[in-house]
Amino acid sequence: MQEFKALKVRCPNCKKVFWETTDEFDPEITPNGSMLRLLQPYRRNHWPIFGNGVMPTRNGTGTAGTKCAEMDCPQCLAQLAPSGRLNVLAPRPEPEPTMQEALGVEDQIEMTVDKRYICEVCGREAKSPQGLRVHMAVHKRAGDTTKQEVREQERRSG
Repeated sequence: MQEFKALKVRCPNCKKVFWETTDEFDPEITPNGSMLRLLQPYRRNHWPIFGNGVMPTRNGTGTAGTKCAEMDCPQCLAQLAPSGRLNVLAPRPEPEPTMQEALGVEDQIEMTVDKRYICEVCGREAKSPQGLRVHMAVHKRAGDTTKQEVREQERRSG
């Protein structure tokens, strides 16, 4: 069985979001009061579920007896479903996991903020490996010799 996920419902007039759908919600039928639940902050402050002063049930929902035409916004008193359909907001997509999270290695990777990338030719410091590679291209064009190349030449000659 698929897990129920409440969807936020927006007033078509003032665009405020005071409700979420309940497991009774079916977008194919005309809505009634049992399909909506007042969001927690408003339930806690004892708001009426609709502008007509109807108080929500114990679990914050309206009742099935509340007809679509009676469902109005407590803020602006506009009808919630003037066309017989609620203005339901699409759920936000889950963020994509990072590579470390996907591999389960986020705790195994040590990130050092003060990692230094030093040029072996002139000693200049770069902020990233890519910055050092770009800088090294300057030395290659100029024909400079790196410490590693000097060591290799000494090994060959000596």
